[in-house]
Amino acid sequence: MMTATVGEVGVLGDGLRFERTLDGFRCLAWVDGTDARLRSRSGQSFDEALPELRAAISEQTIGRAILDGELVGYGAEGTGLQQLERRIGRRPQPGAG
Repeated sequence: MMTATVGEVGVLGDGLRFERTLDGFRCLAWVDGTDARLRSRSGQSFDEALPELRAAISEQTIGRAILDGELVGYGAEGTGLQQLERRIGRRPQPGAG
């Protein structure tokens, strides 16, 4: 199982530090030539929900790779976790997004 770990922290000065976080979902892409498969950390497929992401990754000339990233929904008012949840077939959480 993949879980978050402590990473680099930015420095603002005067002893203030920050770490930027965005609400989203972990996504792994298994790429083999022109084929890419998108999965959540629990194994849920994102292939049908995000065909344009799958196509964009498949078009890259990276050969074989496993890509690890965070899916984040962006809209006119910034990030939108509820939009992303609807898109990938999860029920939006009250007060989220």
